[in-house]
Amino acid sequence: MDYKIRYTNTAGILAQFYKATVCRPYRTIGIIIIVVGVLQMCGVIGGIAGIVKLDFSSMTLGVLIIMGIAELAIGVLLCCYHILMGRMALKQGKKQHGGIMPETVVELGDQMVMTEGKAVTTYDYDQISMVRETSSMFCVMLGKYAGILLPKENFEEGDPAAFAEWIKSKYNHIDI
Repeated sequence: MDYKIRYTNTAGILAQFYKATVCRPYRTIGIIIIVVGVLQMCGVIGGIAGIVKLDFSSMTLGVLIIMGIAELAIGVLLCCYHILMGRMALKQGKKQHGGIMPETVVELGDQMVMTEGKAVTTYDYDQISMVRETSSMFCVMLGKYAGILLPKENFEEGDPAAFAEWIKSKYNHIDI
């Protein structure tokens, strides 16, 4: 065994994982929608204040205001979706393990072995689809939505600073 990581999932850790992986495009889309909503609201408010000349009826302006507010709400929801995903994943994990989130131990050597409570799962390195590094963790993706998170502060064995090069040597199709 070259690396050993031990941690207990929390809503915060899971939110960071989803932010770096699955929900990453949603944040970009959310920011774009927020910008469009702000520009729309500025235009409408400018029209009402007489700064911008708009030849719209009051009903059309009302609809534009409602649309702008809806765009802002949807944009904020998309930007914060990773937090909701983290909470849902934690709730589901607790449900699967009798109300308590068990400790997770990941051992990396010839294979990746993840122990979560009494469940032990073994993965080969050729199952990895992507590895993403953030400031606080490595996200080893095993598909589009499934992955193993490896918090850097929880490495018991092995150096997290050398992990990126080590994992590349195990599977060379990874973009870190």
